Parts: sequence; structure tokens; C-alpha cells
Amino acid sequence: MRGLFTNSPTSSRIDRTDDPATAIAPLRDKVFGVLVSAATFHQGRILLLRRGLHEKFMPGAWSIPAGKIQPGEKSLEDAALRELEEEAGISGKVLANIGMTWFESVYYRQPLRHIQHNFVIEAAGSDVELRDGSNMDHLWLPLDQADHPPVEIDDFTTGLMTKAIAYYRTHH
Repeated sequence: MRGLFTNSPTSSRIDRTDDPATAIAPLRDKVFGVLVSAATFHQGRILLLRRGLHEKFMPGAWSIPAGKIQPGEKSLEDAALRELEEEAGISGKVLANIGMTWFESVYYRQPLRHIQHNFVIEAAGSDVELRDGSNMDHLWLPLDQADHPPVEIDDFTTGLMTKAIAYYRTHH
């Protein structure tokens, strides 16, 4: 494990170390959720979804498609592509894994730490179909507006977008 980072004010940071036992020591006896995110690009734009107001976690927030890994999935990449398909009705191709972040939340009054594997994806098209009911709107944000988006975006998502956009711009 080579250090987990997040921009979330409620999270912690594990310092880089070559000793995995030392790296995971602060995480012992914690409950984790494992998630994937799909920073999705198409023709110089990044996809943002607005979570439904009925959602328990961050209702109404603008974010990158993300969700839990499901039992039986063959890879993290497959999980990211499934989440994108489920939430936005879009298929795509994974371009890169841009690292992990972790954050804390409360689930049924129990603290839960989430490890999120973050992927950059090139969408096959831009026709969004909000399928699973967890989101109520979408926005293809032009990359030249990412520093001043027309919607409010939390620090965690902003940090992830910044990293994904930097990768995308460097490789396209």
C-alpha cells in the first residue's frame, strides 16, 4: 500500500511507506466499503451527475459516477464500467487507474470508511440515460470551465476531477 489520499476534511491520511504492515496499522479494526469511481470524458468534457434528493449519502450533490463493488465482479475496471452504465447508461473504455482515495461516513449510525479506486474513462458517446434512480440530473462540463463550474461541487469531487482532468489532458 503506497499511501491513500483524499481532499475530504473528515478523512485521515496514511503516510507513504514501504512496509505494508506499518501502512495498514491505523486501519485495523475498522469497517470498510470498497468503491470505484468513473471520471468519464467525451470530446473535451467530463460527466457530472446530480444525486437524487432521496439519497441518504450526499443528497443533491454533484459528483462523478461511483458506487460499490458488487460480488462476483471480475475486476475493479469492470465495476467502474458497470457503475457508469447503471447510473448514466453510457459505455466506455478504461484509460487509467488514477489511484485511491478514502473517506468516512456514517451508515446506520455506524462509522464506515470507504476506499475508492478512481478510474479515467473515455465514453463511447454522450447520450446520458439516468437509469438506476440514484441521480436526478447530469452535466457534461467543458474542461475549460472546470475551475469555475456552473454548479456547486464539493472539495472531494473537485480534487478527484482535478486529478482526472490532469491525466486526461496529458494523454489526449
